Amino acid sequence: MENEMPIDIESENSDGAMTSETDNPEQAASNMPAKHMLLQQISMSKYGQLVQQSREELLVEQSSGSKPVQHKGILVEKGIMECSNNYELIGDCGSTGNAEEMVHQTRDEFVEQLCSDPKYAHVKGVLIEKGILEDSSDPDVDQDGYVETSSDLGSLEKELEEYCRTTPKRPVDMPTSIEDMMSYINEFTEGLNTNSNVKDWDKFRGCIREVHDFHMNKKAEHENVEENTDEQTHNNGLDLKKDLTQVELDIVKMMQPLNELIQRSQKLTNSIECIENKISRLDLKVDSFYIRYNENLQKREQSFEEMMALQRLRERIGERLTKIETEIHTSKTLLLQGRVQKN
Repeated sequence: MENEMPIDIESENSDGAMTSETDNPEQAASNMPAKHMLLQQISMSKYGQLVQQSREELLVEQSSGSKPVQHKGILVEKGIMECSNNYELIGDCGSTGNAEEMVHQTRDEFVEQLCSDPKYAHVKGVLIEKGILEDSSDPDVDQDGYVETSSDLGSLEKELEEYCRTTPKRPVDMPTSIEDMMSYINEFTEGLNTNSNVKDWDKFRGCIREVHDFHMNKKAEHENVEENTDEQTHNNGLDLKKDLTQVELDIVKMMQPLNELIQRSQKLTNSIECIENKISRLDLKVDSFYIRYNENLQKREQSFEEMMALQRLRERIGERLTKIETEIHTSKTLLLQGRVQKN
């Protein structure tokens, strides 16, 4: 916005040097009531008494015939807005109705500039911090409410003065885009050797400042992106560690039944081994019993054979005894017969 400039408290004297309001008592005396009046007009939406007081001060200043104290004239002189004709610059309002309309219009234009122009973000932040201007980002807050209290106007005025004193004045015909600013800077530096005395140094410094601010903002955005990326990477690492920890816990929970089954299988394996050992011992005992049984069977067969041999021997002995008895009986019979014959 080429026509919107920050409030510049400093003014230029006849020699071209910049002097503050404190260096010129008469001009400070004429500008300070207007500045107070401007700040008071910002806070008129809720306090009718301040509005009436400001209007009375405006009428008094108009009756004194002092041109710099007119609101419209002050804003035009400080570069905040442009005047459409010399009548508005002189500020000869003439009637109370025109003065009231000018006060309201000036207040609305000033607040609109604060709300729309990003270069007034510092001043807008001060107004919001002091409670004079409400934050428009909150949808529940009425944007037309400008004032909370009138006790902070003094400190706000000092901060505005300090900001305006430290903020350079923006030239009216200064380029708006970075490309135009770079082109102007190149043209300015190329023509320094030819006509350096007629160069617009304020415009050049403004372009340099705007380009510097642009690149600093880009650098800050890049650093913020890198910080956000590092933070996001760190957060992703933490999330991954948490996920791994959670997965490990889940695996441990899932492995608990498996571990129980493994323990039970080990117990069963031990039991089976014990049973196998017992079976092996039984097999050994059965083998030993079978061996002894076979030995006993062989002994039994041998005993049976011996008994049969003895039986045969007994029969032979019985036959021989029978034969012997027969022979003895025969012999006895023959002997008895022989004796009988002899007799």
